[in-house]
Amino acid sequence: MIYRRRWLVLLTVLVLTAYFIVSGVQASLPEPGGEGDPLVTKSYVDNYIEARYLELQEQLEALSAQVTVLENRVQELKESIKPKIVLTIGKKTAYIGMQPKELLVAPFTKGGRTMVPFRFVGEALGAAIGWEPSTRTVSYRRDGATLELKINSHQARFNGQEIKLDTAPLLVEGSTMVPVRVVSEFFGATVVWDGKTQTVTITP
Repeated sequence: MIYRRRWLVLLTVLVLTAYFIVSGVQASLPEPGGEGDPLVTKSYVDNYIEARYLELQEQLEALSAQVTVLENRVQELKESIKPKIVLTIGKKTAYIGMQPKELLVAPFTKGGRTMVPFRFVGEALGAAIGWEPSTRTVSYRRDGATLELKINSHQARFNGQEIKLDTAPLLVEGSTMVPVRVVSEFFGATVVWDGKTQTVTITP
C-alpha cells in the first residue's frame, strides 16, 4: 500500500509538472495571424505590400513634381541667358555669343538705317522663316506671332495689321536684307548701335 501511494504521488507530480510546462510554452507562442506569427496570413502580407506600394507611389509623385519644377527653372535660365547677336557693317562674319557665323551678304546702311540679313537674324532668334515667291514676301513666325514683309515695299503686316517701314526690304545677291529695327520690334529685342566700331548688337 505504501509503495502504491508513493507511485501515485510521484505520477501526480509528474503529470502536474508536464501540464505546467506545456501551459507555459503555449502562453509564450505568438497569436496566430499576428505580426509575430512566423506563419503570417496572406491578408496580412497583402495589406503590408499595399501600404508600402502606396507610400512609394506618393514619394514618386513628389519627386515627379520636383523634376517638373526644376525643368521649368532650367528653361527659364536658358531663356534669360540667350546669347547676343553681333553684326558689323561691311563684314560677313557675325557672332552668336562667341560663335562666329559667315553671312552671304554683309550688313550695310541705307538712308541712315542698318540693313541686316533677314534669315540669319530670324533663325538666330528662334523664328521660322517663310518665303512666298509669287508675292516676293518673307515672313517670321514665332510664339504665335507673324511678321510679313515684301521686297521693295514699305508696307508690312504684323499679326495681320498693316505697318509702315522707313526703309523697304531689299534682295541683295539672293539674300533679303531688312532694317534691324524691324527685327527688334518683332522679337521684343534690344538693339544697340556702336558708331565707333560700326557694330550692331541684338540682345534677346
